[in-house]
Amino acid sequence: MKPEGIRKARRAGRLKGVRINEKEWSFYRSELKRYQSRYNRRLATDERQAA
Repeated sequence: MKPEGIRKARRAGRLKGVRINEKEWSFYRSELKRYQSRYNRRLATDERQAA
């Protein structure tokens, strides 16, 4: 997951974050794993086919 993708997901409401200060956000590891498994399924499928 790239930082740009995480920012877009947070802005779209697909990923919940905790605001640290005016510019920085933090994310629980469990929330990142949930997002990855839910929204990046195509990536996991592509990796299996490449192996």
